[in-house]
Order: sequence, then structure tokens, then C-alpha cells
Amino acid sequence: MSRGRTPMRKIRQVLEYRLSKKISAEQTALALSLSKGSIINYVERFEQSKLPWPLPEDRRSANTPC
Repeated sequence: MSRGRTPMRKIRQVLEYRLSKKISAEQTALALSLSKGSIINYVERFEQSKLPWPLPEDRRSANTPC
């Protein structure tokens, strides 16, 4: 059963943990209380977007540090 939408802030944390800090999907899932499948899905979708990481300033929200 779906728990609803994941806030963008949490998705950015997933990307930070996986792409910048190189933390495993399992450890990221535990740290952020998400499933391992969700972690993998978010990273795969980000990679398909062809956006650079870290995101450029114009792609960041004003209230997120990533």
C-alpha cells in the first residue's frame, strides 16, 4: 500500500546520500525511512533526467541546502 507522496526535500536527501556521499541504497533507506526500492527508483529517474548533480543554483528551491 502506498504511503502517499514523498516530499521533494526527502528526494533531494536521497540524491545527496547516494550521489554525493556514496551511501548504499540499504543504508539510505534506513536513514530516511523509505524502502530500498524507492531509493533505487528515485536515483534511476534522476539519472534518466540527465540533470547534473549537484543541481545548479537555478534548479534548487530557495529553502533547500542541496
